[in-house]
Amino acid sequence: MAVRESPGLNDLASAVSEHPEGSRLRINLQPRSSRDKIGRILAGELKVHVTAPPVDDAANEKLIELLSSSLRHPRGSVRLIRGAASRHKTVHITGLTAAEVRNRLGLASMNSTLTSGKTGARPRRSSG
Repeated sequence: MAVRESPGLNDLASAVSEHPEGSRLRINLQPRSSRDKIGRILAGELKVHVTAPPVDDAANEKLIELLSSSLRHPRGSVRLIRGAASRHKTVHITGLTAAEVRNRLGLASMNSTLTSGKTGARPRRSSG
């Protein structure tokens, strides 16, 4: 049985990075999901679920809409720069630092959890 590890600081840093005039966000997009939501960081990418199908750029448009809404940032400042026809995408966010992006998406709390060593998980009860 494979053991799932918690995302590390390197995953967080590679998912959200500083860039001139803003920041970059690496995305793993899951189209045709049951609901639109921003998930967690897996393998250095932020998992994002959208209800739109991957047809006629609908999933990409929904991704930009979801991110701009979640970031409380103008839609025109959030643009897809890589991966238009792939699940693996890179989005450039103009005007926000990587720290601001992490805070607005709720990823900063995960960062402090990782650095403090607290996972928030309850200890398992023994069955003995």
